[in-house]
Amino acid sequence: MKDVLSLTYEIIEGNGYVLIPDVLSPTQAEEARSMVLTDLD
Repeated sequence: MKDVLSLTYEIIEGNGYVLIPDVLSPTQAEEARSMVLTDLD
């Protein structure tokens, strides 16, 4: 299993939703990335 940091980078890079397609749609993944990137600012 990947560690959280690796998953976080994949989500930021736009690849995270591929790992869990049944949970997040691409649109939801985009929203999640927006929230993560906003929190990092």
